[in-house]
Amino acid sequence: MLFFLTCCTLVKPPPQLSLIPTDPPPLSQEELSSWNEEFLQALDRQIAFYERSPERVWRLGDRLVSTDDLEETLQAIRALAHQPPASILQALQTRFDWYRTPGDDAQDGLLVTGYYAPIIAARRHPDSRFRYPIYQPPPDLQTRWVGEEGEKRRVVGRLVAGKWVPYYTRAEIDGAGVLRGRGLEIAYTDDPFALYLLHVEGAGYLVFPDEPMCLVNYAADNGYPYTSLGTLFLREGKISLEQMSLSQIRRYFQTHPSELFSYLWQNKRYIFFQEICPAVPPRGSLGLPLTPGYSIATDPHLFPPGAVALLLTSQPVVNRKGEVTRYTPLRRFVLNQDSGGAIKGPKRVDLFWGKGNTAEIIAGHMKQPGRLYFLLKRKPEEPDYLMSEK
Repeated sequence: MLFFLTCCTLVKPPPQLSLIPTDPPPLSQEELSSWNEEFLQALDRQIAFYERSPERVWRLGDRLVSTDDLEETLQAIRALAHQPPASILQALQTRFDWYRTPGDDAQDGLLVTGYYAPIIAARRHPDSRFRYPIYQPPPDLQTRWVGEEGEKRRVVGRLVAGKWVPYYTRAEIDGAGVLRGRGLEIAYTDDPFALYLLHVEGAGYLVFPDEPMCLVNYAADNGYPYTSLGTLFLREGKISLEQMSLSQIRRYFQTHPSELFSYLWQNKRYIFFQEICPAVPPRGSLGLPLTPGYSIATDPHLFPPGAVALLLTSQPVVNRKGEVTRYTPLRRFVLNQDSGGAIKGPKRVDLFWGKGNTAEIIAGHMKQPGRLYFLLKRKPEEPDYLMSEK
């Protein structure tokens, strides 16, 4: 996750046309059922965020969109919330412009995955069992922005004898222990795979035996791109595409424990955390609390942060034994409030599912085709006399 970047002036919009103008999809009261109190509270927080944000501009389909445009769209949605369903549906079709993600079929369309906040056992001090550290950002970790204004990219590294070098990799940090003994440890856990999942998800909860549960949230990373375990397993034929899930990966390591670290260390990306005690909801890249089932992560270079969208996909159904029994359609309005190292390009979206075991199972089995439609409040038509003067 990358924290939201702001500036005091308008910046150059992304050159990509990441969304395509379209007619609204067929709508029914099913979609409106997602307008519950959680969604409306998330809307209110997002509106308040826009109110205190500097003015920026993004490209949404064929329009350049400002922070004010996004705020007005959310306010218009919020104003509809308590109207009769028929009035809401008519307004959604006539008072908003709709934009869809590219691709028209399962092979070329949107891939919808899920993420969650793991809950892991932790101790403040290491022992023979709890010996895997959770680190805060080290002082020598430095970030620079290079490139022209509006097209800057982030690079991460450290200075060695006045020379800029890449920061340590996962293998160097967790394998060689290059940060050990520097007082950077927040806590220790007893499960290296659970710790790895904490890094992948970007936030999670620590459970201590004698103090309240704490949240650890993304604070920084070492600048390397993310390498997926699923990709490695598929490439080596360990798990088939049809069977690929977090549960299957976990099961593989339970039966092949000697292979765990050789796989984990192939992902050079490393996450550093900040601790919040007592625990609060995880925060996304905008600094806002994530709302389970309603906050999504997308590529921040392509889609406006905080924008409202309609997500059409399917989700796993989990029984009391923690087994996925089937998939059911999911049609829900969501807010674009997060980003992630693996969520790149116009055809990826990650849906936040909350915390705990059920959230892990659902998120771990989400790899469904879908469609994502962003909404934007229509501009009022100009009077004829203004049009004639142009």
